[in-house]
Amino acid sequence: MKILLLSDLPPCINHTGGLFLDRLCTYLIESGCEIVAYIVKNDEVYTVLPEDKKQSIKFKFDRKPRENVGHTKGPVASLVFDRFTNITYIPKLEKRILDFINTEKPDLIWGVIQGQTMTKIVRPIAKKSNIKYIIQFYDAISWWFQANRIDKLTQKKVMKEYAKMLHNSYCFIGASEEMANDYALKYDINRSVGIMMPFDKGNAYSEKIERNDNDFVIAISGQLYARSTIAALTEALTQLKWQYNGKRIVFRIYGPEIVFYGLQDAHVEYRGWIDQKQLLQELNTADLLYCPYRFDEHFKEVASYSFPGKLSTYMKTGVPLVVHAPEYSSIASFIKKYECGYLIETVNVETIKKEIEKIISDNKKDALVVRANEVANEVLSDEITKRKILYAVGLRESVK
Repeated sequence: MKILLLSDLPPCINHTGGLFLDRLCTYLIESGCEIVAYIVKNDEVYTVLPEDKKQSIKFKFDRKPRENVGHTKGPVASLVFDRFTNITYIPKLEKRILDFINTEKPDLIWGVIQGQTMTKIVRPIAKKSNIKYIIQFYDAISWWFQANRIDKLTQKKVMKEYAKMLHNSYCFIGASEEMANDYALKYDINRSVGIMMPFDKGNAYSEKIERNDNDFVIAISGQLYARSTIAALTEALTQLKWQYNGKRIVFRIYGPEIVFYGLQDAHVEYRGWIDQKQLLQELNTADLLYCPYRFDEHFKEVASYSFPGKLSTYMKTGVPLVVHAPEYSSIASFIKKYECGYLIETVNVETIKKEIEKIISDNKKDALVVRANEVANEVLSDEITKRKILYAVGLRESVK
């Protein structure tokens, strides 16, 4: 089978979404598929292609039109620019992609959807080329609308195509099982599957890690979108005076710096962005790995359906994890279903403080670590993920 990957991000080694695509492409290539890729990329997004994919995938790059005009210039500018793009750029972009398809002659289009441009083009291109297509989401599109302040009229028009795109797809790949199941019902999709980021094969589970017995280190890695949730945690730690049960509490951040206001005597360490292999080694030295989600009402759909890529990494470190997320979120449901981590379902500071005290005092952390490792092997392994992507493209009749 020859597959056209149509995405705004290529498989790469310096973005979480790109790392995910890299793994999925590997599974498909191992199974005998040929992949060609047409990447409609924002010029400002820097990507590093994996060396093996440079050799095994034919890439064609194109420019993605600006989608965030509303963020800087307001809703009227968003509407005007979107209509201008529809008339002047989208038809030419579609023609270039169709020319690529006529040359490469793929059997299937794999559309990875982020934003209005990719939503607009996948179904029309598939229809004009008479090729079936599958759709993959990382997040609900409502997140994109909010983050880029897309005007309401453009949202309405995009959502109309969004529904058609999903309904007519051969298979829908959701960011979580909840998204796959709910969208299949909502948009009447015949075939759907939830595919989450598999754990890193190089992240060996270990039971013997040296730690500083005087400190209790809570670590977080990656992007810090849920800043208000993180702020609630640090306020609770401040009320604990950054210590409990004879231990100094340290909050260690692997990622961008975040400004905390009003904290006193805080033990916050910034380690910045580091190499993935080194990151895994350092996470192994923490006492608790922290995974926060936003509690904002307007973020509810995204929290309900998204699944954090960092979780699969956390579950194989040999360190217990705590998910700090609303009870309706997909990740809270995952933790409750598999009983593989601690869960805090509030931003109430007093309650958070009590939960942190319980976690530090809990003598069953080792059992949670073992359970998380088992669940990762059962649900987030290479074998499971490979079966799911092969099912999505039609090379398997089930994921079992």
